[in-house]
Amino acid sequence: MEYKAAKAGRDIDLTDLDPGKVEMDLKWWNFKESFINMTKNVKGVNDDPIYYVIHPSRIAGWVINTMFDIRIYQLPYVWAVYQADKKMVWDKILKAAMTTPS
Repeated sequence: MEYKAAKAGRDIDLTDLDPGKVEMDLKWWNFKESFINMTKNVKGVNDDPIYYVIHPSRIAGWVINTMFDIRIYQLPYVWAVYQADKKMVWDKILKAAMTTPS
């Protein structure tokens, strides 16, 4: 547990994929798709895509059919690693929203 906490506190060298700025009205959907795709490609503390922080809940009976989804849906929402990944997603949301009417 201490190892994960120490690892969560380390600096992560990230490739900065930029989904652009938040847009309003119908252009929002383009931004949302770009942002989601960015989170699928940016790795967090444990080298898992940070998409797990924002993935949608699935309805009962939904069948996971890709290795990507299997991994994403088994990652826990607890401990220091999740907190660090959640902060990373929040920072990216703030960056996308700065200087916009949103």
